[in-house]
Amino acid sequence: MAAPHPGRLDIWWRHKATDPCLHAILEAYRRNGEPAVRLVRDGWGKLRAADQALSFSLSHGEAFSVYVVADGAEVGVDCEAVRPHPDLGMVAELCFCAIERACLARAAARDFLPLFYALWTRKEALAKALGLGLSGSLASFDATSDDFRRPSPVTVPAHGTYWLTSIPAPPGYAAACASRHPFTTTNRTPDGLVGPPGFPSW
Repeated sequence: MAAPHPGRLDIWWRHKATDPCLHAILEAYRRNGEPAVRLVRDGWGKLRAADQALSFSLSHGEAFSVYVVADGAEVGVDCEAVRPHPDLGMVAELCFCAIERACLARAAARDFLPLFYALWTRKEALAKALGLGLSGSLASFDATSDDFRRPSPVTVPAHGTYWLTSIPAPPGYAAACASRHPFTTTNRTPDGLVGPPGFPSW
């Protein structure tokens, strides 16, 4: 399989119980005669491909893992199981900006959980693309959008503009990915593992 062309992110979902691991997914991009993709850790401890032609990010939910592979651009992905938790309100106060908190406050009761996790995965995916992890200030940027399902620009103070979208996930999960440049996504998941997108109208 050819490496993703510029502006395309390949999305791979796997059941954790049968997860082939990152090496196996990256192996799909190796052409005959090329050496295996070698992984190294950068100064922050983040895994990277030694070959700069590939970049990736990964996230593990309760039962699923999601991987995004790109052409070398910085990328981030996150997935979360959508579950009630008594601290969600406190997390929103600490990590969400005023616009995001207002969006949550306007949501119907049935939409609160999916909206919270849509926002959280968007923020964490962007933090990963920035290389900040959760050490950065998640409340410093607004991850809302007129359409969560389409890549849209997000301005992050001191970092410039990144692009962000929510992506289809297994039932009961939320997921998002981000990159430094505008992008499209290609689903590389085997048929039947992830159903069609079903986002509420927030």
